[in-house]
Amino acid sequence: MKEIMVYGTVILCFFCYGLWPFIASALLVFISDDPTLGIISLVIWSIAVTIQIIAMWQIFKRNSKGLHLFFSVVFLYVFLYAGDSLIVSLESNAVFSFSNIINKAIYPLFAAWALYFSDAKDFFIKPTES
Repeated sequence: MKEIMVYGTVILCFFCYGLWPFIASALLVFISDDPTLGIISLVIWSIAVTIQIIAMWQIFKRNSKGLHLFFSVVFLYVFLYAGDSLIVSLESNAVFSFSNIINKAIYPLFAAWALYFSDAKDFFIKPTES
């Protein structure tokens, strides 16, 4: 059961916080008139997706250091989203809303809590041979 929880959480976080921004960046390159921003975003998310795949490989090998690397990239997405929201609110003279950022951050926080502090952390304890 721990394996299903770890694999499911990691794969869901990968799709929502790694692969989805990469796909959105690729679409931005194709549909925008000035693809410069899309290309920069595509480069950032290509690197992030590559790092997440390496981290997932470490997680599936039961190495907890992969989990640290994986969630640092996931929270990179949250911080970039927060910065983008702040810039948009400053340019449009609107009130900065923390609710969107909290909505983006709540699932990774719960996922990190579940994998670090619940019984799922036992997944990373390698069985000793006796």
